[in-house]
Amino acid sequence: MGCRDAALRVHPVATVLDQAISRGKGAARSGRREFSQFLRVALGSLSELETQLLIAERLNYIHREGTIPQQVEAVRRLLLDLIKHLKKDPT
Repeated sequence: MGCRDAALRVHPVATVLDQAISRGKGAARSGRREFSQFLRVALGSLSELETQLLIAERLNYIHREGTIPQQVEAVRRLLLDLIKHLKKDPT
């Protein structure tokens, strides 16, 4: 296993953990604006994870069959809907 292989195995896990931690920090924030910012951070982490999965797939390390792409898209829609709701309803 080369250095590149190890990075592609470890980094996606770190990205998922980072996203979970960011959401937890965001939930602890007092203001809607701060919470919305943390949701955008989570959205960025999700995009980063999706990119890592695409790279791993193109290098034939994984096969993204099944529910992973659908789950990524479902989480993206949930985050975007919540961000939109927070912008629309300031209370």
